[in-house]
Amino acid sequence: MSGRGANDASNGIRDAIAKLEARVESISTALMGTEEFSKTANAASSVQMRVQKGMSGHMARQLALFNMPSREDINALAERVMTMDERLVRIEALLQRITPPDATRTAGGPPRTKKPAAKPSKES
Repeated sequence: MSGRGANDASNGIRDAIAKLEARVESISTALMGTEEFSKTANAASSVQMRVQKGMSGHMARQLALFNMPSREDINALAERVMTMDERLVRIEALLQRITPPDATRTAGGPPRTKKPAAKPSKES
């Protein structure tokens, strides 16, 4: 096959695709521009929202039945944990400001003076 024949074929395919795209665009514009389409789309959206809300309520009831937390419960807990974390950061910052630098403690604490109890032997 020569280069010119392949070029003609690709041009023909490109033209056919362009015509198809233009036709689909004109049909979709004519269809979606109508009031009936707008009403149908709004009704479908409304039904979808009601179904979603119903499923969410059903899932919350099922989780409550099994004594499990819902998404809202988990989100509320996460917010509370974040608030507590922020408070702890502020408390740590305040403690670092009021603690003198030479008041650092040793990691081991006070020395141990008591010996641990002896382990019972297995022979008994």
